[in-house]
Amino acid sequence: MERRRGAIKVAWAAVVGLIAVLGSQAESKASEYRYLCTTAPFACEYAPSTAPVLNADVCYDGTTITLMGPGGCSPSAFPAWVNTGEVIDPGTNEVVAYIPLDDACDRGYCLPKVPSDPPGEPGAMCCDPSDGGCYETSAICPPDQIAVWCPDGQVATEVENGDWECSEG
Repeated sequence: MERRRGAIKVAWAAVVGLIAVLGSQAESKASEYRYLCTTAPFACEYAPSTAPVLNADVCYDGTTITLMGPGGCSPSAFPAWVNTGEVIDPGTNEVVAYIPLDDACDRGYCLPKVPSDPPGEPGAMCCDPSDGGCYETSAICPPDQIAVWCPDGQVATEVENGDWECSEG
């Protein structure tokens, strides 16, 4: 009877272990490639922290990002992984990859909006942590600056010294 319990425990542990291994392989498949937005940050776009999660293997040829097919990437493209992004053309599997940014106000780069301020648009800003000065950008921020997102309901506004700030509505 004691042997039987031991055999059942071993069999049960083997089944649980097999399920854990199979489950972890399916989840970690996309992470076998380098993260595209670190490898080629210019290929990615800034977006708010609420950007959609894609979590997919992709191919990047220096111009276009596409979902990786079952045959892998063409010789002119390199394989990568994208966490945040979306398929923008289901016919060609073209992807736009995002770099999600923290909210500018959550990081302390917002001031109350003055009602007479001109309207602006949501978007990315590069901010200097030493002086708090920011500027609107569509490019990747320099390494010594912080990239933040000025979301809907807040407005990136140019102040008189040429700096930008995110104004809360």
